[in-house]
Formats: sequence, C-alpha cells, structure tokens
Amino acid sequence: MNIGNKKMKTETLTLIEIAIVLCLTLLVALPVIADAQNIQTGRVSVLTAPEDDFVLGIYGNANEDDTIDMRDLTYVKLIFFGERQETVLADAKYDAEINPLDFVQIKLIIVGKEKELTLLQYLGYPPDLIEKPVTVPMPIERVVTLSNYAAEAVCTFGAQDRIVGVTDGAKKKEREIKTLVRDKPSVGKGHDLGHGGFDLEKVLELRPDIVLTYSYRYYPDTDESFDDAGIPLVHMDFHQPEKHSREISNLGWLLNNKDRAEELIDFEQQHISLIKERVKDMEPEERTRAYYCLGVGYYGDPTHTAGSGTSKQNDIVLCGGINTFADVESYVAVDPEEIIVRNP
Repeated sequence: MNIGNKKMKTETLTLIEIAIVLCLTLLVALPVIADAQNIQTGRVSVLTAPEDDFVLGIYGNANEDDTIDMRDLTYVKLIFFGERQETVLADAKYDAEINPLDFVQIKLIIVGKEKELTLLQYLGYPPDLIEKPVTVPMPIERVVTLSNYAAEAVCTFGAQDRIVGVTDGAKKKEREIKTLVRDKPSVGKGHDLGHGGFDLEKVLELRPDIVLTYSYRYYPDTDESFDDAGIPLVHMDFHQPEKHSREISNLGWLLNNKDRAEELIDFEQQHISLIKERVKDMEPEERTRAYYCLGVGYYGDPTHTAGSGTSKQNDIVLCGGINTFADVESYVAVDPEEIIVRNP
C-alpha cells in the first residue's frame, strides 16, 4: 500500500512538473504570438525609405523601424521559430545566422551594455548608394576624424572630448568648430591616404576606437590599412540630405546619445521642409544661377569650384538655385574665363 501511494505521488509530481513546463512555455510564447499580430510583414528598404521615415541602420533592428526595442526581440524570435522571414538587420551579432546569441545582443543593445555594434554605412553618391556593414567596439571613447563634417558632427553631440585627432582642414574651419578642435593633434591635411592627405602612422599612434571619414570618397585600400591595424574605419558624410538623418541617427547610437540625435534630425527636417516649401514652385528662370568659389589657400592655386556629388552642390539645389558647374564632378580647378562664359 505504501509502495502504491509512493508510486502515485511520484506520477503526480511528474505530471505537475510537466504542466509547469508547458505553462512556462506558453507564457513565453504568448507575448511573442500577441506581438506578432501587431507586426507588419511588409518591410521598407533601409535605403529607399524616405528621410522622414527612415530605417535605423543598426544590426539588431529586426523589424526595421527607427529604433531597437523589445519589439525587435520579439521579431527575431519569430524569425528563429520560422514565423517570419529573415530581415537584413535581424542578425544582431552579424555572424550570418539567426540564433539565441542575437536575442542576447538585442537585449544588451536595449540596456546599453553591448560590447560591439554593427551598423550600415551608405557609400557613394545618391541615388546610387551601397550598403556596407562595419562592426565597432563599444563604448567609443576615442575618435579620429578625417573630414571636417565628421568633426563638426561629433562636436554637435557635445562629444568633442572624445576627439583625439583631426585634419588641418578642421582646424581652419570658421565658426565654433575651430575653437573646439584647435588644440587637438593634427593627423594631416585631408582624408586621402598619403599624397598630402592624412598620416596613417600618426592616426595609429593616437589609438582611436574608430576613425570617421567621408563615404562618398571611398577608398578600399584605406579600409584595408585600418583593418590591418584593427581599427574600424566608419564612412559618414553628414552633408548629403538623402542620408543625413540615417548617419546622424547611427552616430547617436555610437556615441550613446540617441536623444540628441532625435533633436538634430527634427531640427534639420523642420528647416529643410520649410526651404523646400518656399522654392518648390519656382520657375527655372526664377532660380539663381550660382558659382561656388573655393579660393586659393587650402585648395591651392588656381581657384576651384564644387560640382556634382559635393555638399555645395546639394546646398545650391536645395535652396532653389542652379549650379553653373553641375556638369563637373567633385571639386575641380576652373579657368576664370570659363566662369565668365557660364555667366553665374
């Protein structure tokens, strides 16, 4: 009798344990199932989404919206269990597979404890942009900037103390940026490797966590030099309206200041929308024909101008003007007589 009672108790305990496991499994699954009902299956391309509805280009943004939160954790689990198709940014660990390590990485990103972060860079000229991922260590405390715009962007986040090296061009910039970086070590004249550009050895001596440079002037050999040194080269322009919000948002995540990124993006979009509204109905004959003069000095003799694919071209077009040298590419020397012929 005692043996029978003992057997019954054992069977009862086993059934209870099974029931508990099933209940726990159901409790874990229910939020995922419930949230799944509210997750859209259609995805927007990171590049094709408009600037006012852009996709955050950080790996871990599984549902491809403008942030990383618990909805992404739910979404990546749905992918793992075969309930959703895999998205580009779902691979939070960037290891070419969806697994529980991605769950952990997303949780760490949400609480700001991640040890590394993989983000998309947008290389080239709009609309022909190329997405190229890069993984950086976190947190980022030491930054070298190889472009004036990158130095300005970091300072705009109030993170100038993290800048450990800049180019000569940043030191010559007018406005507040000149004061903020004037005491920073110089790494050379510009963003090109050698030939009057930046000094690679000097950059390496500064031991940066990342190096920020232009994306529209992309040099694979430069990437390779930094790869060999174990330093991520992050390409961001910060002057092309088509991708400005994406780059500012990504920088906000890198500098752990997402709120400031949102402020800057809102400010930019409000003012650009106002400008576009004022110039949208202008007839061609009403638009000012402009010549952007880049004088002697930093660019050297003779006088230079800005053509297509430059921030100056973007500024002229955005403000309703016509760049008289839009048919040339990048920054080029111009003959004074040609300026007269083009009649700005």
